[in-house]
Amino acid sequence: MKTASIIDLLEFLEYIAKTVLSPASELPYYNVTFTISEIRAALRDMNEGCELYSQFRQETATEETGKGNFCHQEPNHKLVYICAPLRGDVERNIEFARQRAQEVFRAGEVPICPHLLFPPIADPCNESEDQAAREMGLWLVALCQQVNVYGNSCTAGMQGEIDLAQQLNIPVKLMEGGVRNEEK
Repeated sequence: MKTASIIDLLEFLEYIAKTVLSPASELPYYNVTFTISEIRAALRDMNEGCELYSQFRQETATEETGKGNFCHQEPNHKLVYICAPLRGDVERNIEFARQRAQEVFRAGEVPICPHLLFPPIADPCNESEDQAAREMGLWLVALCQQVNVYGNSCTAGMQGEIDLAQQLNIPVKLMEGGVRNEEK
């Protein structure tokens, strides 16, 4: 299985912006509203930044270190999918997932948290946008090397993510508040 790079994730986010929303859409997120063109411009800027960083790493590599282009080195951090409830108190659940993602980050892994990716651009109360976000979340699961499951209950969406991870032989870890509980 191919390991996702930041460029892959940026291209994926741009795909979401292109397919889920019309060009005239505006995306309210807390007290800020983003237009699709602003999101695309931000993604382009992030992509250019990654390319410049990659170029810098390649140019500054020395014979001594044997290190070259950062994006072509073997990754030493796992992509960890944050599987947690979103329904109910959406804002509280987003904050819960953000805290869990921060714990994964502090542990030295790369958190992939759909709660932080999709609600700013896909309204969980809009059935078609919510369904598209769920499907895209499954694509993200397939890119990860581990799925961490959080919360006291398992929603249908979470169960779909767990089932896919198990089908793909991706380790699923049941967590409680960020502390490893058991392996599923």
